[in-house]
Amino acid sequence: MAITKKYIEATGDCNRLEISLDYSLGGYNYWNGNTDGRGYYLYVTPVYVNENTYNGQTYNSVQFTLGKGIKKLVKPVQRKSKKAEAEAIKLAEQSEAELIDYVCNRYGITLLWFWHRHLLKKKALGNSRVLSPFMAFGKFYRLAFREIPAFFV
Repeated sequence: MAITKKYIEATGDCNRLEISLDYSLGGYNYWNGNTDGRGYYLYVTPVYVNENTYNGQTYNSVQFTLGKGIKKLVKPVQRKSKKAEAEAIKLAEQSEAELIDYVCNRYGITLLWFWHRHLLKKKALGNSRVLSPFMAFGKFYRLAFREIPAFFV
């Protein structure tokens, strides 16, 4: 279970970026053959979130590709604690724009303009691609969980 988890809307081969902070015991990583340290990791993963309905019940399914995304050790620790967790949350907020920028450039993902402006305020976002509502004529883009019209200006 992730300590924090949030989604940023994007376009490309995914419709969102999942940003999560989690604690790991560390040890041997069978995926890359390295040994991972114990501590708090920040993950940025491209995902596709789909809203489904079955028998009147609405639920979300999250699809991801194994191996896509990045993780960063933000707070190495000897053991898990509330104090270290609070420090890790602060450190993760400082590092998230850097990892988002890397994932967007690596996988050709475009952030919606609202999220790009938010991350630019942190002055840590590089040259990620941005989709502005002014780039498309007559299309609708999801913004902050509501539909808004995009006008060509």
